[in-house]
Amino acid sequence: MLLMLIRLALILAPLLMVVMWLKWRMKKDRTQAELDQDIVVLRQRLMILIGVMLAAILGLYLLDDRRGDADMIYVPARVENGKLIPGEYQPKPRKNEQDGGIDD
Repeated sequence: MLLMLIRLALILAPLLMVVMWLKWRMKKDRTQAELDQDIVVLRQRLMILIGVMLAAILGLYLLDDRRGDADMIYVPARVENGKLIPGEYQPKPRKNEQDGGIDD
């Protein structure tokens, strides 16, 4: 989660700087009506772009479901015969009648 926030900040920082520059530019050159209109349009497009990027990032975060189902257990990564086997979710073992129905 922290890594995603860092990436988001790195993506949005230049866009934020452009928006701040445009705002400063509008205050400085208020007499140029044509330039002001161009800046307003550019600011609106940048805000739409930022909104689309945030929606895409949020969508990718919510769609990335690596948590597994409630009836699954996580088996951590391990090394077998010198190869790294990544962690994975596996179904829980069924309760045995012989051990009194107790899961490990």
